[in-house]
Amino acid sequence: MRLSSTFWTRILGLLAPCGLALTSHAAECTKDTVSRRFGNVSFDHEAAVRAANTRSVEIRNYDQPFKPALCATVVRALDRIGQATTGKLRYFLVQSLKLEGSPISGLFRGDDLVLIAYYPHDNNGLAEFERVIYHETSSYVYRQNPELRAEWDALHDRQMVAGGCAFHGDQWYFGHPDEGNSRAAHYRACGVLIGYGASNAENDFNTYAEDYFMDLDGLRRLAQNNAAVAKKLALFFRFYPAGR
Repeated sequence: MRLSSTFWTRILGLLAPCGLALTSHAAECTKDTVSRRFGNVSFDHEAAVRAANTRSVEIRNYDQPFKPALCATVVRALDRIGQATTGKLRYFLVQSLKLEGSPISGLFRGDDLVLIAYYPHDNNGLAEFERVIYHETSSYVYRQNPELRAEWDALHDRQMVAGGCAFHGDQWYFGHPDEGNSRAAHYRACGVLIGYGASNAENDFNTYAEDYFMDLDGLRRLAQNNAAVAKKLALFFRFYPAGR
């Protein structure tokens, strides 16, 4: 699951106009473009509600346009991931998502369902929208490799303990839960890229997937100076061997 972020609303939203040039064909990209190219991607609101099949997930339609830059971002992200993975999934692009009343940007559910909210990213920034696609898709990759997943889970927990973290309720925290997971020096020492990745091993894996697709060179540079990240990245490449 990828949480909605007000930070990106303020910061990446300023950069959104730059994303309009994602491709020379961005202005021509439409919902039909996506549906024709990827037969497993749907914009059908009612079908998404039926697929989610739970009252805890709220899907809304505000009749907002699917802008060309958003469209081009979807095409680029799914092409980057590759048909071998995306072809096994059902994607629903909807305008708004809530899980148990809280706004979220995306959700992986069941064995093959990916829900992505695109309306918030009209102001939230194209880079964040693209990250959500990688994040949720990678839940499938993570869950389809039980042996590697067990290794990742064990490494995540070992590094969190070594970094002085404690498990409260259903997630890890640095210190007490009231302090949150915002102290970068701590979570980087634990091999976690952002505070959200500290919450559990799957979110940790998915944040690595975001940087794998968005900034692999930067991730490699970080690993050169961070032993914990280097161990995680070496294991991550066994899930995604093409990135070695």
